[in-house]
Amino acid sequence: MNNPAFQQTDTLAERNFGSLELQSSQHYEAIWEEDVNNPSFVPGESGESCKDVVLRFESFLAMANKDVLSTLDGGSTLGKCVVIVVGHGDGLSCGASRLLGSPLEKHRQHGLENCGIMEVKK
Repeated sequence: MNNPAFQQTDTLAERNFGSLELQSSQHYEAIWEEDVNNPSFVPGESGESCKDVVLRFESFLAMANKDVLSTLDGGSTLGKCVVIVVGHGDGLSCGASRLLGSPLEKHRQHGLENCGIMEVKK
């Protein structure tokens, strides 16, 4: 693709931790322990569960797939296409679980360090 398209979307925003949002990061470990037991767990009463985050990620995938296919010449260069996704912690770890087919309750195994890079080939 000669003219790569850049697109910003809120569908890759960080996971909403409800009333724990903007609080100490010490809460993360307890939330992640709950995720292991129940990927539908909603942190901070009004936050997002892992399942909620994956639904947003799937929405992004559908949009990105449509955009990539419409940009490419009849889909003939699809195998040569590279999509770079930039996002935040839990959003990306939940999305990686979805892409890699691993159990959602183990999404933290795909957790990245700050500025981490993960390559997923499909």
